[in-house]
Amino acid sequence: MGQVYVGPAEDSERYGKKHRAVSVLPSPRETIGYPLSIVGAILIGMLAVLISRWARYTISGGSLTGEDPDIMMAIDAGLALAIGFVLKQIFRLTGKVQETSKTIGIFAMVCIMHNLVHVWPGAFEMAFSPEWVTDVIETTQANSILFRGVSFVVGESAQNAPAMPQLIELNYD
Repeated sequence: MGQVYVGPAEDSERYGKKHRAVSVLPSPRETIGYPLSIVGAILIGMLAVLISRWARYTISGGSLTGEDPDIMMAIDAGLALAIGFVLKQIFRLTGKVQETSKTIGIFAMVCIMHNLVHVWPGAFEMAFSPEWVTDVIETTQANSILFRGVSFVVGESAQNAPAMPQLIELNYD
């Protein structure tokens, strides 16, 4: 006759089960990690656009929008999606929310990268060329969204800003 044991085994660690305390609240790493992974995915998408535009510039040269802005925008976005996929795998970001965040970062950077060139022309001259930076500054407006080759001004650009009032010296002689 065999014996039948009922209940947990006396030595549960021997069978692969480990006892641990169940926490009611998630750890601080889990609490901070999820929002940071979303921000990281957006930054990965933006970095992917920078890399794709740099790669396109080094391979073919040319301007930011090129001959046909629609095609150049699609090429930049497609190449950035591929580069973003590789970066996402390197940084081990998984999930639909992170994928959506990366795509939002790609789209945002495709539309606003020229603003960074207006703000930091010296940094972009080192990565691209002074001619490319000059072309971007001359063909786009600061503080705008560039979509299909057309700049849509979001705020007041530096050229349209009201001038500072001049101090007038009054002479009472």
